Amino acid sequence: MSRAREIADRDLAATELILDADNDTSITADTDDQIDIKVAGNDTAIVAADTVKIRSDNAALVFRRTSSEADIAKVQYVNGNPSLDIGADGKNVRFTNGGSYAETMRVGTNGDVTIQNGDIVFGTSGKGINLGVTSNTDSNTLDDYEEGEFTITTTQGNMTINSSYNKGHYCKIGTFCHIRFFTRFTHAANDNIRFNLPFTTPADATGVEYEHVHGGIWLPESDTGDIGYVGYTPSGTSYITFYTNNDNASGGVMTIQTHAANTQDVYINIMIRTT
Repeated sequence: MSRAREIADRDLAATELILDADNDTSITADTDDQIDIKVAGNDTAIVAADTVKIRSDNAALVFRRTSSEADIAKVQYVNGNPSLDIGADGKNVRFTNGGSYAETMRVGTNGDVTIQNGDIVFGTSGKGINLGVTSNTDSNTLDDYEEGEFTITTTQGNMTINSSYNKGHYCKIGTFCHIRFFTRFTHAANDNIRFNLPFTTPADATGVEYEHVHGGIWLPESDTGDIGYVGYTPSGTSYITFYTNNDNASGGVMTIQTHAANTQDVYINIMIRTT
């Protein structure tokens, strides 16, 4: 009988079975109904009746295909970060966090990806989501979204913005931005009206017109007679000003003195193209 066969036939009765030459890899069963596997001097795996534990600060459990020796699934815990990587198993793939083991994301058998908790956050700027295409196409990439408030200011020295009415709101999707605000201002000279916007329009390019004429504007104290007025944002700028519509003639700048009173209200609801 060989030496190995002789050792295998023994009743080890919780005796440690040394497996390598330097005595740091072994199997023992000194705890009832539990097998401890030591590798390189460390208790690496514990096998119980219904549990297999891998003990390591950087633990990994890898499943490998017999025919090709390719990894088909991996569960690992590296530097406090749990991860799950599963190949084609015909089932949902679920990702959980390391604390409460609550499901955070699922990939269904139909290919749908469901986010259970949290948001989609890109690791670097300039990334986006491609919509309506099957490849990464710039014109179909949604790569910018922002919403918030801005403080209404002016570069017109003869205007003063009322600090109690100087908050505007915006929502930017891609290169288009919707802006709305109400403000109250005073004036002291015959000059044009100007309000700064939170974004800059692109400069004109060949065959492209980035100047904007706006609707959705109301100045209730204005007196422009029958000619009316429009809001106007020149290309390459970040402000809105106002022009009157003269009958059978070119428009003119709408001045502050067009108003009937020194204190004026303005309501603005516009869309601009941004850089």
